[in-house]
Amino acid sequence: MAIWNRKQFEVTDLIGFADYEASSAVVADDLQTYPVAAEEPGLLLPFPYPKSSSSLRWLHVAGPEELIVLRAAAGHVVRSTDRLLSSRIYSNRLDRRYRCWRFRDQRTAWWKFIKRGVRLRDGRRHSAMYRTDVESYYPSVDIERLQPLLQDCGCLVPAAFLILKVLREWQLRDNLRGLPIGPEVSAVIGNFLLHPVDRSFEANGYEYLRWSDDILTFGRTIASCQGSMVVLDEALSNLRLARSVKKTLDFDNVYDARGNLLDYWLTSLTDLLHLDDYIGTEAVRSAYDSQIRGHPEVKQQRFRWVVKTLLNKDDSYACLSLARDPALMNVDPKYQANT
Repeated sequence: MAIWNRKQFEVTDLIGFADYEASSAVVADDLQTYPVAAEEPGLLLPFPYPKSSSSLRWLHVAGPEELIVLRAAAGHVVRSTDRLLSSRIYSNRLDRRYRCWRFRDQRTAWWKFIKRGVRLRDGRRHSAMYRTDVESYYPSVDIERLQPLLQDCGCLVPAAFLILKVLREWQLRDNLRGLPIGPEVSAVIGNFLLHPVDRSFEANGYEYLRWSDDILTFGRTIASCQGSMVVLDEALSNLRLARSVKKTLDFDNVYDARGNLLDYWLTSLTDLLHLDDYIGTEAVRSAYDSQIRGHPEVKQQRFRWVVKTLLNKDDSYACLSLARDPALMNVDPKYQANT
């Protein structure tokens, strides 16, 4: 069996997902008696993936049967948990237009997260901002904190017991720490596990936004924002988690806060390009459309990075609109002449 990948050439379907799809009825019958539900799951294998030039992120590779069973179970859980999440949470939200569950488009959701953060920097109610995240989030998750949380929120459906059983077995047998990085079920659990943090912010009257464990809090001044970190630390402590002090940044004016949010997407685009060439290229094109096309006030750094990235990929996507917009071409005349 073979499939077509995004590069438009034929490769062998080593795992067999195409076979699974073509024989879905037979696969479903087989999975009814598969050991993942009755006895124990297959092995979970760690896989090192470059996080940056100097560090690695340990992804986790599960078998196709485990991925299918856990995806089905996650679908039952996310239908209960997603309704409880605030509109301030943008990551891994359920797209209810589809009968078979799926998340909303992540790239679009990320841009909405950034744009809302920028809009909140209005210079009146919110001039200051804190940005932080959870220290080593997925590997630090305490699974035993999840069950009472799901139970208290009325989300401890039978599928949740299956998920917890598989995760516990992987922890005991395969030395998994916290949540596995990779399977979709971790995104469902990781998003909802911080629900108590959201409730603490709301109970204390703090304006905030969240993308998984990437947290923004806002206030009129830095002094008025500092209390949000105290609230966060207490809520995380109850979950046996900790805030990353190293990644906690404070911005006492609108310009620096907006600059952090808008420039952060360059790092995100770079990560996407490293992770998936096709998705990364589409993200760069989207960045050109939203941040450069028709915006001659764009910063030279941003303009140069996006155009150079397209040029390096022999992508002519921006050529026509640049040629038709003299003001945009003048953002960086020297660089533009070389392109």
